Amino acid sequence: MPGHRASRIAARGRFPGVRKGGRGRAAVPLTAIVSLAVLLAAAGCSQQPVVLALGTIYEDDGPGADGLESTPRVIVGGGDAEGEYDLDYVEKDGLRRVAFILANDKSEPLEIRKVKSGCECIRLVTGPEVILPRGAGMFLVEFHAPRIATEYATEIVLFTSDSSRPMIPLSIRARIGLPLGFRPRLLEAGRIAIGDRRRKLVALVNGGPVPVRVMGSSVTGNDCEVIVPAQVVPAGGRVMVELTIRPAGPIGPRSETVVIETDSAEQARVALPVRFETMEGKARGGDREPRSRTRRSRAQLCRGG
Repeated sequence: MPGHRASRIAARGRFPGVRKGGRGRAAVPLTAIVSLAVLLAAAGCSQQPVVLALGTIYEDDGPGADGLESTPRVIVGGGDAEGEYDLDYVEKDGLRRVAFILANDKSEPLEIRKVKSGCECIRLVTGPEVILPRGAGMFLVEFHAPRIATEYATEIVLFTSDSSRPMIPLSIRARIGLPLGFRPRLLEAGRIAIGDRRRKLVALVNGGPVPVRVMGSSVTGNDCEVIVPAQVVPAGGRVMVELTIRPAGPIGPRSETVVIETDSAEQARVALPVRFETMEGKARGGDREPRSRTRRSRAQLCRGG
């Protein structure tokens, strides 16, 4: 999937270093037993960190407990300090699972000493206490989406015996009830000299269950132009958006925003951040002023930072 360091499990399988116990469980999983003080309530989910204790079996009674055929899988390598997965669109109050495969490339066992979740909306379904040397362990994480439309991110943190990776966050992010999103989420255009131009294509993806019509576009600023087809984005489909960057200065890092307007009741507008760095360059004579007038007449602009 674009933008994901992940794949999907094609069939139910076994992972090195994970001892299978009962139905869909690791032999020694983890469970949430102690709640800390309430911090904040946001997006319909109690933002209440939860400490998970070792050695208690957590009943895996959710959907798909016996199989992982449709569960996204994220490989967290031996040198990785964290694992993350973007679920994209998730319906309000929806339930999703992600399997994080944590590798231990050391010659000593990797102990999971404590686990802490970011809120009550995310829980650890199964996970081993110890990952064998040169092995791997599977941590099955379940996310219960809030009941309102919002951009959301949360995590479970593993506290380990590895001094080089004492804390390993397993992060999940999603668009709750918001069908539209850009791929990539953030466009990094690199260095561009004044007077030069750079064209980029990004995808406007509709992950929701109904088609969405593009009504118009706007870009704030003077250095970019955007071309968006006036068409319907089918459910589960996408349209390509063409962006042209022609910086006129000043020199240095720039931050831009492209906005697409739609007829979606849940998401009337969707924004794409654009970043680039303007460099010294030879401007092409007579280009700046006519180009500026043309963009204003089209009302499709991008604002400099």
